[in-house]
Amino acid sequence: IIGDVKIGKNCYVGPYTILDGSAGLTIGDNTSIAAGVHIYSHDSVSRNLGGSKFELSLGSVKIGNNCFIGPNAVVAKGVDIGNHCFVGSNSVLTFSIKNFSAVSAKCVTST
Repeated sequence: IIGDVKIGKNCYVGPYTILDGSAGLTIGDNTSIAAGVHIYSHDSVSRNLGGSKFELSLGSVKIGNNCFIGPNAVVAKGVDIGNHCFVGSNSVLTFSIKNFSAVSAKCVTST
């Protein structure tokens, strides 16, 4: 847990999870964050690629009530997740989703 992280009532946070509140992170009530989830409210891409000429890029993250974030999912900075949402295992969520949404990474197999 890093920075300003607020976790609601009756939540579960699994092992090997990163909760980055550098720009603020709020997790609503009755929400489960499974094992290995990474939730970021910053990134350093511009700073690193620009030779440290730029600041960290910040964006608070909000996760609503009654949500489930599956194992090894990644939530990027600036994302808002509504209430009653599902984020599937191994997904990378780079955009906000509204109440009662479900998102999951596409599975690709080779033959």
